[in-house]
Amino acid sequence: MNPKFRTLWRWSISSAIMVLLIFGLLQIDLVRQNLEIAWIAMSGKGWHLRGTTRTITFWSNALQQHRQLIIYLPPGYSTIANQATKYPVLYLLHGSPDPGNGWSRYGRAQEEVDRLITLEHYPPMMVVMPDGNGQGTLGDSEFIDAPARQKNGRPGLKIGTYVTVDTVNFIDSHYRTIQTPRGRLIGGISTGGYGAANLGLQNPDEFGTIMSFSGYYRADPTGWARPVWGYHPTELELYSQSPIDFISSDPVKYRDTFVIVGDGASDRLYYRHDTDAFYTKLLSLNIQARKYQYPGRHSWDLWRTLLRTSLRTVRDRVPVDVT
Repeated sequence: MNPKFRTLWRWSISSAIMVLLIFGLLQIDLVRQNLEIAWIAMSGKGWHLRGTTRTITFWSNALQQHRQLIIYLPPGYSTIANQATKYPVLYLLHGSPDPGNGWSRYGRAQEEVDRLITLEHYPPMMVVMPDGNGQGTLGDSEFIDAPARQKNGRPGLKIGTYVTVDTVNFIDSHYRTIQTPRGRLIGGISTGGYGAANLGLQNPDEFGTIMSFSGYYRADPTGWARPVWGYHPTELELYSQSPIDFISSDPVKYRDTFVIVGDGASDRLYYRHDTDAFYTKLLSLNIQARKYQYPGRHSWDLWRTLLRTSLRTVRDRVPVDVT
């Protein structure tokens, strides 16, 4: 066999095995999560939501298509007493693969926030969970504006703009929100953790708090992200989408940004090493940051714990409308 084809063959087999392994582990976790959801429903021991959750569809100019948003509204949002009250918003980005509802179904983000508001008098906030799927393998998007050089000749999907412009503008124009950096938090898991760090640090005038769980911090155009990047990304494209690199260019603009990173003690070494390196870089640039690690692997049990801890950490940063 030609050495070139042998190398390509080995790379293809290795990639396929890695995809099947990761997908298999995800499926095992999702099966367990679904069984837990079913048990909670049958036992009647689930949390009784005081706020409300709705699923809406809106038009994205960046994507030229309709997209789904899952929105949590805190207790009292629709009451006459609070009809003029404005609320902070937490944007949560899912991982890959994900049907777009992972944070709502498996992360149960609306329940976590509802508990904090109800039991710990946490500042009431909205939660927005957008569908960020794209053109990559199993719907991967990397939450970036994909380069135009797609293998099929079509332009890349602008998922980054869809999140930071279309989604934020839609929420701000249709709901009562606090439209300041501290009034907007962005978080995510795995691919969404990369997306939250990348988009949040690209837009410090929009998002004041960033939470990345089991994420990575350097653009990776390999594996199932390869179709997203158009197969031949330039060094500049990769640098501009790598938060561990581009934050060095002007760290002063992050003087009021707070970054939280977290992982599991049994997470893949790739995620743990990247998290450690990124946290060290943040501290070296005097950017406010906190790092958490809990027992566990790449799973929703870990990420729910990290979300809860992170929200408690930034409690004093979350604004409350006094009007």
